Amino acid sequence: MTTTTDAARDGHNAATEMITRQADAGMTAERISEQQADWSAHLLSEADSPDGRAYAEAYDNAAQALAADLMQDYRMSQGAAPMAAQQRDGTPHADPFLASKGWHADGGVYVSGAHAVPDRYREIRVTPDREAGR
Repeated sequence: MTTTTDAARDGHNAATEMITRQADAGMTAERISEQQADWSAHLLSEADSPDGRAYAEAYDNAAQALAADLMQDYRMSQGAAPMAAQQRDGTPHADPFLASKGWHADGGVYVSGAHAVPDRYREIRVTPDREAGR
């Protein structure tokens, strides 16, 4: 008999495996994101038990986070500044799970809760202008 925790773990693992296979096969980050959003919507709409909802929600959370990571990797490969450097201080992390744990942009990087970037490091943070060499 599975538990809700097992179902959630299975959902997370399934999303991780599927997205890894899609990326390894050369699918673009944008297409992976679109396809995973469609599949997550299907899973969420069909879930009719606590275990089914746990699986679907974990799949959706993992898929969103992994697709966002792939998009960020792509943007950085094209010369974009890291995502945290593009956010105002205090902006919650894009991953809902990390945001719920207190992760947010601070000084151009993501930090959790009470872990703030020391002032001495704020002057060397990456900004879009600095990254572009301006």
